[in-house]
Amino acid sequence: MVAAWRAAGERGDAAAATGCLAEDVVLISPLTAQFRFHGRDEIRPVLETAFEVFRDLRFHTEVGDADTRALFFYAKVGRDEVEEAQLLRLDAAGHIRELTLFGRPLPVVTAVMADLGPRLLRRQGRPGGRGSGR
Repeated sequence: MVAAWRAAGERGDAAAATGCLAEDVVLISPLTAQFRFHGRDEIRPVLETAFEVFRDLRFHTEVGDADTRALFFYAKVGRDEVEEAQLLRLDAAGHIRELTLFGRPLPVVTAVMADLGPRLLRRQGRPGGRGSGR
């Protein structure tokens, strides 16, 4: 399932990436552990929005065991390059049950988070989704 997750990420395919998630998956924000998304239905729009912002995503390192994997990738955001680490905790079937995100450099990650929020709100048709995005 991790190989399918990587391939979906590199293609920017949110539907395929969502298929790699456990039904009760939790996504933990890179900004704070207090901000979490729960379940496939909440996480799919996050993935769709992230794939609008990240381009040329390419994984470069994977480590871990059968239950826990750490993936690292580079991607372009505007003219900048970002590196992200993803800590994946897997269920017995190999689906991702917990996804914790980390990123660098901080100025680019901060800009990404500022861009993702309004895009996600617009996607949900909620107030605060103004702005042109990146």
